Amino acid sequence: MGAIDLRERSLMLETPLLIAIDIQREYITPGRPYCLNGVDESLENCREILAHARARRWQIAHVRHVQPGPLFNENHAATQFVKGFEPLPHEYLFTKNNFSAYSNTGFARFMEHSRPEQVYIIGYNSLMCCLSTIIEGYHRGHELTFVKDASLARATPAANEADAHVHATHIISFYANVTSADEVTGDVTAGYAFARAEQPSLTN
Repeated sequence: MGAIDLRERSLMLETPLLIAIDIQREYITPGRPYCLNGVDESLENCREILAHARARRWQIAHVRHVQPGPLFNENHAATQFVKGFEPLPHEYLFTKNNFSAYSNTGFARFMEHSRPEQVYIIGYNSLMCCLSTIIEGYHRGHELTFVKDASLARATPAANEADAHVHATHIISFYANVTSADEVTGDVTAGYAFARAEQPSLTN
């Protein structure tokens, strides 16, 4: 990405940014190891938020996970975006091979230079890639807002998808603001709707 002039940077600061993480067919294809039970509601919320952002000309960044092996393989159809979530020509696209979106150096530079005042995160899955991205963003000083009902977690040995997502969202709340799809599409400033949870002191 080239240099950003002052006028462009000012517009980026004022325009909300939507980051859509890994909205890929791996999460909705029956029989695939990462297929999420009960994904339909969160996926519909993702769809509504994306439409809302596009209608208002927000900045939109799509993140796509690609790695060697049988899962998220570039040559497998399940690695493609869910229909309707393909990036438009003027939208950003970043490909990663690790959990955090910041593992893509282009994404890291983009976030460092643009620094928009409102950044919303949707997508999959909350226990891995969303959580990792948000924690890294927190340590970089980036104010992020996670849309809790526009995501879902992969089941664990101890919890199904819904319960794992509740736990993931609670952890995320220590590192980011948390809001709902209704708050986003209702044009309510999500950062003030559900503030980040208070962090425990690390000093005596």
